[in-house]
Amino acid sequence: MPDSPDSLQKTVINATKTTPESANALIALGSALLFKPMRDYLYGRTQQSLSLKSWLQKQTEGAINPIPAAFLAPAAVSDTVKPVSAAPAAPQPVVQKKSSKWPWLLLLLLIVLLLLFLLRGCGEKEAPVQAQQSSDSRSLWGDLGAFFSKALPDGKTLNIPQNGVENRLIAFIESNEPVSADRWFSFDRLLFKTNSAQLEPASQEQLKNIVEILRAYPKVKLKLGGYTDNTGTDEINMKLSQDRADAVRQALIELGADNTRIEAQGYGSAHPVAPNDTDENRAKNRRIDIMVTEK
Repeated sequence: MPDSPDSLQKTVINATKTTPESANALIALGSALLFKPMRDYLYGRTQQSLSLKSWLQKQTEGAINPIPAAFLAPAAVSDTVKPVSAAPAAPQPVVQKKSSKWPWLLLLLLIVLLLLFLLRGCGEKEAPVQAQQSSDSRSLWGDLGAFFSKALPDGKTLNIPQNGVENRLIAFIESNEPVSADRWFSFDRLLFKTNSAQLEPASQEQLKNIVEILRAYPKVKLKLGGYTDNTGTDEINMKLSQDRADAVRQALIELGADNTRIEAQGYGSAHPVAPNDTDENRAKNRRIDIMVTEK
């Protein structure tokens, strides 16, 4: 894998058996073909889009797959035809077989090399983005109130915020208010890695509290709803919302919840809680909600 523009030029020269000037021309042409879709990706990138590293990996795989195996092997660099004669004869010059496919294959290989060259520099840039996303999410919860000890019917005690989802969920369960498809409670301390359904470790506290609530109220059944903002495509939004709802359900089950008492559904960008007109409002719409289906 090339480490610098000079090493990239040498790689192209070795692969194509061409002059430095021709190699530079190929690099310029390949760069133009590569950076146009990259520019479109960066300008259109949303919270639901692939990371730059994942996008480059996908482009690399898509570019490598059509290349014939013979082209990638050393023997594919030149295709020679030697004259055949019945008796020994004077050495004959090697005749090069011309093919109209070579320029396109060379250009495809060059694009692959450029992708690999760029991909090398993107391997360790995800963590800072994730940390920033987590920090931004915390600012959206507002004032959750002071933490206090909440006693449950089974004798367990939870340390929860006054305005947190746990306290509001318990109040609804203990009230005479009937269950309703319109009564949802939003998680307020649930964190996902950027553009991913993988939960951050900081989410465990609230997940454990929900499990304890289910144990204390054995008749309660829950439904989890996953939501996104409207910046991605409908297909991407629906998949991400379902994946995140499923991830929360699985995490609750792994912590001890009964799988028959929890269901999960993704709703994509439907049912926003705020207009999708600012970054802060869009972040509010990227959420996981809880609905009590039985109590």
